[in-house]
Amino acid sequence: MDRQSLIGVILISVVVGLWIFFQSSTTQRDVTPQKTAQKTEQQEVKKAAVVPDAPPVNFQSAPSRTITVASDLYRIRLSSDGATVRSWQLKKYHPWYKDTSAHVDIVQPGAYEYGFSFRAMNGKKVEARSIPFMWETDKDSIYVAPGQTLTIRATAMVSPGGTITRSYTFSGDHYDVGTELALDGMEGVIPQTNRYVNLEWSRGIRYQEGSSVDESNNAVAIVSTNGDVDELDASEFNAPVEKNANGTIDYLATRSKYFAVAMIPPKGFDGSAFYKGVRYGLPDEGYEEQYSLTFKLPYAGGLQKHAMTLYVGPMQYDTLASYGLTGIMNFGWKWIVKPIGEYFMLPTLKFINSGIPNYGIAIILFALLMKLLLYPLGITQMKSARKMQLVAPLMNEIREKYKDDNQTQQQEMMKLYSEYGINPAGGCLPLLLKCRSCTLCMQF
Repeated sequence: MDRQSLIGVILISVVVGLWIFFQSSTTQRDVTPQKTAQKTEQQEVKKAAVVPDAPPVNFQSAPSRTITVASDLYRIRLSSDGATVRSWQLKKYHPWYKDTSAHVDIVQPGAYEYGFSFRAMNGKKVEARSIPFMWETDKDSIYVAPGQTLTIRATAMVSPGGTITRSYTFSGDHYDVGTELALDGMEGVIPQTNRYVNLEWSRGIRYQEGSSVDESNNAVAIVSTNGDVDELDASEFNAPVEKNANGTIDYLATRSKYFAVAMIPPKGFDGSAFYKGVRYGLPDEGYEEQYSLTFKLPYAGGLQKHAMTLYVGPMQYDTLASYGLTGIMNFGWKWIVKPIGEYFMLPTLKFINSGIPNYGIAIILFALLMKLLLYPLGITQMKSARKMQLVAPLMNEIREKYKDDNQTQQQEMMKLYSEYGINPAGGCLPLLLKCRSCTLCMQF
């Protein structure tokens, strides 16, 4: 076997080995954490201090109100029911049917998003939407101008003797919203052995494209722990999947094709989170995937505050990078393809687009540039393919002659490759860069 053939065989073995490794590790991650998360949740419910004679949790009544907060980037509707999010429109983006008077809404119809829940002394689950909050502001509509920030608060009075306060801080220049959940005097409401509150984004992202299948193929949940990104994909119908995350959590997020929602705790946050996903069918052979994101926040008694940044916005690289969320984007294999796509191809495409605002023309020029840069590899690929065509009859003869002896057949094939100077990997490895450039154009 000559040097070229040996290199070809080694490269093919490495590619196949990496593929098998990633496939097997993905399968293991999708099954084991799900069972662990379910078991943990069941144990926590069992060990919760249930007091049958505990008084019911009562809340002071408050008028039902909806407040609309708008900037040049978004329009958000907040409900007094749990101080939750009912609508989150992005004003620079329109639905697929190109109605310029409408804006995409990230929140699912009828959802009370960004709520919280806890278990009371009597063991019953209390959800945010069932708690009436009183807004501190008397305005029903608020505009946040560029360069300005605004904080609004809502408080719920809980019997016996507790309060829950939620605050939202908006910026006129950014997509993110700073939030805080403060609990005070809740020792008589939340049992000591189960003293935590779940802060959650529960129903994923509302689809915006005409094809639900295309949206679902891009939809996943993502967690970053100590800079290590892991994804959860609900790939089977009506088969919920779930994972736990523990330790230093950077963010918890979900994405669709063009938009993302991310919950970002304070830097250095050390705690627990879990995230779930499910796929279900839609008419006309469509399907949808929804992902829930939940942070498990401890409550030690007295007054305790939990800050969280909520990002709801586009899947734009520069925007995500400003929040440390580039791990949400899919550039391919982390150690092989991702660096090429993220640090060479994407900057090149952005540079072209900076001079040519039309995306279509920019992508065409990018494709031509990549064709020129990959031309030497293309020549190698074509030569290899041509040689393979020429020796095809000889290869068929070897297969027929040694059809009952695979080992000898492979040895004779290697001799044939060596004799004619054929690199077995020469026709396929150059496709890696070409495929990466094609998928990058599709994502852009």
